[in-house]
Amino acid sequence: MEGEQVIVSLYNKKDTANGDTVTLKNGNNVMATKNIFTKGTVDLTFTMPNENVVLTVDVEGKDATNISYWVEDALNKIQSDKEKPQTTTQAIVLDMAKNDYEGSQIALRDSADFTINGITFNDLRSSDGNIIASNNIIYNFVDYKALAPVSDSVKGEVLDNGLNGNISEVFRPEQLYPKGFGTTNQPDPLSNDSSRSVVNDTTQPILITVYVPEGTPAGTYTSNATINTSKEVINVPITVHVYDVEIPKIKDSDFTVYNWASELGFSFQFTLDSPKIYYGLDERYTQDWWKVIDSWTDSMIAHRQNMYLLNTPQLLKDGGTTIAEDGTVTFNWSRFDEFIQKIN
Repeated sequence: MEGEQVIVSLYNKKDTANGDTVTLKNGNNVMATKNIFTKGTVDLTFTMPNENVVLTVDVEGKDATNISYWVEDALNKIQSDKEKPQTTTQAIVLDMAKNDYEGSQIALRDSADFTINGITFNDLRSSDGNIIASNNIIYNFVDYKALAPVSDSVKGEVLDNGLNGNISEVFRPEQLYPKGFGTTNQPDPLSNDSSRSVVNDTTQPILITVYVPEGTPAGTYTSNATINTSKEVINVPITVHVYDVEIPKIKDSDFTVYNWASELGFSFQFTLDSPKIYYGLDERYTQDWWKVIDSWTDSMIAHRQNMYLLNTPQLLKDGGTTIAEDGTVTFNWSRFDEFIQKIN
């Protein structure tokens, strides 16, 4: 009947990674259109204009893309010259507990330059109607780092190892990585960039991280990662199997994990001010400095570090603690209290 909503179901027999456009027509009038990517039934909905409708279906395939993509384990080191393996998977599948972080990598490569403009995610949904919101899925481009050769022409910071006042070495910012890391680019740092230009014949890995919140009902959840590039839109399916197991909060864990901290110019034997060296922040306790500290602590929590190695003497000094000539100490705990409140 005229004005009635009509659904036409079509079955797509092939995977169309590049995307095909299906158009439903009544003569020259377009009734409905939809992009399809995978095998299976696709529904097209339209409003009946009148009772005399003769439907035709047009399928228009997009130009083939040269972009190769595949999925690898999050722990794999994907070199920039790696080509797509003969046997690969093009879907992310994760087995997870509740209050758990897990990851996977999507690698992209092309014979021509292209740009990854961004990645979006749908909510993860189970067949029972449960949802893991899409803001629990993030992405980071994997960067490459080489250990720069040490030369006397590079200005460094002298470190005192505290042993009889001897100077042990000169620390340079480019020496963040150990000497055995090598001078060729290795995949390691994670970028917060939202987009990335990729040079031809270069592989760009993207780390996809999924978090399953506490109390999430067990089940199988599915979603998609939609990668918007300058050439194509690539859809990568995501499946998360959530088991009826919950990882305790880090404050309740019997296992203690911590890293040496150097945000206050201290790293056991060495005087090392990481915010100054790596972020160019010469002054502590500014808005930009706290922004870095907040980011660090968020990352520590996500990686289940439940102990913070705090440089209390430096906080007392920065707060204005003084020692008189007669040895009387006047304590000022203001910076200590501020720091504890920030990281607590």
